[in-house]
Amino acid sequence: MSLSQHIVLYSSIIILAVFYYLRVINKKSNELDSFEDGVCPKCKSANVENVKLKSGGCGGVSEYKFECFTCGYKDSYNLAVGGCDINNDVDKNSIIL
Repeated sequence: MSLSQHIVLYSSIIILAVFYYLRVINKKSNELDSFEDGVCPKCKSANVENVKLKSGGCGGVSEYKFECFTCGYKDSYNLAVGGCDINNDVDKNSIIL
């Protein structure tokens, strides 16, 4: 093969890989939206549970596990959390000055 054919081949492979990755990300996003609405993305049952596995602290990433008890589908997601609000997280009377 000539150099131009190699360039076309490798460019096509890279473009296909990027489109596949975007498709996977879109699918995961749609599944997360379903879980957040309380519906399993596979069987459409409302028998789902959300468990926080790991906290990311203030402004970090938290890991959540979603599980459907009807069909057994499980998936985990890393979600960005908002910042810390000291008024909501700590009792004002317990702060030592």
